[in-house]
Amino acid sequence: MDNLLKFHEERRNGLYAGCSYPNLVEIYEYFPTSYFAEVTSELMLAVFLGEEDLTLGEMSRIARYNGIPFSALVCPHLITLDRGRWKHRQMIKRLHEKLFTIWELQKKGSQYAKRYMYRYGAAGRCDYVNMDLAFWDGRIVTYGHYLGVNHAMDDTILFASGEFRKAPRGLANVPKTDETDMPA
Repeated sequence: MDNLLKFHEERRNGLYAGCSYPNLVEIYEYFPTSYFAEVTSELMLAVFLGEEDLTLGEMSRIARYNGIPFSALVCPHLITLDRGRWKHRQMIKRLHEKLFTIWELQKKGSQYAKRYMYRYGAAGRCDYVNMDLAFWDGRIVTYGHYLGVNHAMDDTILFASGEFRKAPRGLANVPKTDETDMPA
């Protein structure tokens, strides 16, 4: 069975409820944690079950390469967003602004933005909308979920914006100059 499918099945069955790293469990589907920790996916799932433990170096690589605060990864409590906090409302507001940036890029013809807007599941617009609704309804939104949605939006904006940049100067696309334009 694919490790990501196994992860979702075990998570749904509550097998990771006692994990020492609940925030790491939350970001697992969004970030390449096993890759940057330099461990196998099987070992990462064993960590979630409490059968193994990650070293300090492995945890710091996950934090550094994914741009996640180290303190959030090692926190023994699940970090959630609170709509009563101004900072958390501003974080959600920035995601809303990013969604409109992606929408504008889609209207310009970006295939990356189009793919984001129509993708289903744990990536794309639907994931953001579900998280936004949960936040404003007062339901639990984890910091890991927020980080994953933010990461997907940033990547989409980065790649979609790249579709509209001008071609780099090179030997094949140098504009032809008329010899009469050349200085004497």
